[in-house]
This record gives sequence, C-alpha cells and structure tokens, in this order.
Amino acid sequence: VPDAYQSWKRVVGIYPVTRYFASIGIERLHQELNASFNTPSDKLPQQGKLIRYSPPHSNEITTESITKILKASNLNPLGIPRLTPWQLQQLLAHFAPVWEIDTRNDTDKIGAVGLDNNNQPQIDTNQPTVYVSHQYTCWHGKVLLQLVYQIWLSARERTGAFDLYGGSLDSVIWRVTLSPESLPIAFDSIHACGCYYLLFPGQGYRAVPPKDGAEPVLSPKSITTILPGHRLLLRLQSRTHYLQQVSLVGDTTGATEISYKYQNLEELRSLQMPNGAKRSLYGGDGLVDASARTERFLLWPYGIASPGAMRQWGTHAIAFIGRRHFDDPFLLEDLIDKE
Repeated sequence: VPDAYQSWKRVVGIYPVTRYFASIGIERLHQELNASFNTPSDKLPQQGKLIRYSPPHSNEITTESITKILKASNLNPLGIPRLTPWQLQQLLAHFAPVWEIDTRNDTDKIGAVGLDNNNQPQIDTNQPTVYVSHQYTCWHGKVLLQLVYQIWLSARERTGAFDLYGGSLDSVIWRVTLSPESLPIAFDSIHACGCYYLLFPGQGYRAVPPKDGAEPVLSPKSITTILPGHRLLLRLQSRTHYLQQVSLVGDTTGATEISYKYQNLEELRSLQMPNGAKRSLYGGDGLVDASARTERFLLWPYGIASPGAMRQWGTHAIAFIGRRHFDDPFLLEDLIDKE
C-alpha cells in the first residue's frame, strides 16, 4: 500500500544528512510542547480570554453499559467492532472532550467548515462544530475501536512576513482508543497537517521508545483516571493552537462557555457551495491547497507532501525522521505497552 511519503524527495534532499538537523529541531519542539504539561491549566499564561466549547447534553451512559456494548460488538467472525448508529453516537458523546482555547480573535474560534463559490474554505465561527468519526486499530491480535474528534479554525495567525508556519486554516484532532473493557488504552493528538503528535497512555499502559529507531514520540503524561460524569479538558494555546494541557473539567475559571454540535467528518468530502454545487474540502491528493504553508520550501527533503498543509484522513504522515502514519493500524502497538 502506498504511504504518505515521497521517497524521491528524500533522495534529492540528502535525507541521511538533513535528518540530523530535523532531530535538533524536534528535540527543541518537544521541550517547548512538554513544558506546558508541567503547569496546571489555571496557571498557564493567557493572551486573550478563555472560551470553553462543551459537547451538547446527552443522557449519561454507565461504564457497565459501555463494556457490554463493546464486548457484544466484537461477536462476529472477524472480531471487528460493529456498532449500531445509536451505539456509536452514545460512545462518541460519552468520551467527547471539552475544548478550552485561549482566544485573542476569530482565528482562535472553532467553527463549521464551508466553501464559497470560488471553492475557498470558510470557517463559520457562529456554528461551533466538532467533526466526529470512528476508526479501528490492531492491538496484539484484537481489533479496537477508535473515536475521532476534529476541530477547525480559520487560520494559524502569522506573526510576520517571515513566519513559516502561519497561514489559512488550522485543525486539531483528538483520538480515543478503547479496550473491549471500555477503558481507554491511549489518547493521542495531531494537527491536521500531521505535525505535533502527542501520545497519552491510558490507565495501566506506558509509552515505549519506537522500535524502529525513528523519530521520538512526545508523551507528556498518562491519563489514568476519568471519574464517572467527568470529561477531559483540552487546553489549546492562542494562535498556534498547540495542545498545552489535558485535565479533568473543573471550575470555569472565568471562561466563556459555549456548546458545540457534532458533524460527521465524512461530510467534508461533499460540502455544498452557495451556488448549490458540491465539492470536497480536499484536493485529489488529499490536501487542502488553501492551507499551504511557507515551511514546505524548507521541509521538503523529509519526503512529506506540502508540510504544514491540512489534509484528509488517511494521508497524515506524522514523523520527519523515519516513516510513521496516524492511521497505521499497528501504530499504538509499537508505541505503548502494558505496565
């Protein structure tokens, strides 16, 4: 199966040499990202006002009910979790996080994705939306269910003419991987460009170094306990939208609270334009061309198409050193282990 890397770029870009420079940059980035996880959410620096986006109200489902649903879903010859739409909706609602964003302006607000008549993406911040989906992963002979939550923002605001990483559109993905016993074995996250991969092992699991010697994985903390009736709070930095902290939802600490709605992630492949036509947010290569970043002119030797650009599910290369994909069914099997 073709992967999301272009080998010829690594050949032309003298990858054995350039990977050394990448390792230096990755180490510095990991130090920057990791620092905030040593600080409680209410002590993190603020650039604007805090806005919390909470999921719509839903009936509470017990851990026992979740376990029953997941165990029954595997009772088929392939052992692949098969859920009814209602069951999937219940699970997505139960594990949905609260997003807390340090908000300076509209580029820090989540919204619904649309296209104008020129096929250019638009983010309607009057409709806070979280796009949801489900996937599967392999875990030592078992097929596990994964719940996917994705937010979109209108831009990563540029700091100036020499900002390589700013540009139109930004997006963050949060994923929950469930064991048949209903406990998450891991949570992980990327931006929709494939960068900034973060791994949070669940209770009873730990992160392990990649077996192939590829790019190190940043695992700032484990998420060991989620009390019944509580949700995870994902704190995002202003402008960069870096994930700064993961904690249980507590006091609002003065944050403005807004409810978001769910939309199926697949709907982004067929968006209706004002003139009635329908187009995909993504191009034929899976990229969102309008989100191209200047960094692509610097990072091309690592073999990733248009680094920094938002892209469709299934095209997320998540390492500059080695080869690693967010949708690799054996990704977590390689990166976490039981304690």
